[in-house]
Amino acid sequence: MTMHVVLFYANIAQYVVMTLSLLRRVHHTTAIDRYDRALARVADVNKFVVLSSVDLSYIDMAVNLYTTSIKRFNITNYLLVCSDESASRLARAHGIATFVMDRHDTNGNISSV
Repeated sequence: MTMHVVLFYANIAQYVVMTLSLLRRVHHTTAIDRYDRALARVADVNKFVVLSSVDLSYIDMAVNLYTTSIKRFNITNYLLVCSDESASRLARAHGIATFVMDRHDTNGNISSV
């Protein structure tokens, strides 16, 4: 599936590209499949997705952005890429669609992204 991704913050563009590259190199295909399904779930009819990323230390700011801008303007093609399950759980409690990065490679090592 071809997906158009709009990055909410320009400074995460490199992060997303590195993340996708990392997924393709060290993770099972299932991680890529999960990411594709998450994108397809929120994509609009033109297959556009607005992405943002967050870790637990910035979840309050991400929730504030969502409630004051994303939700307020009825933007439904938004996906928050979370670095951990804790951040995802807090975001989902506010109705935010999330995808959790699987930071473990096939050998059980934890990546630094």
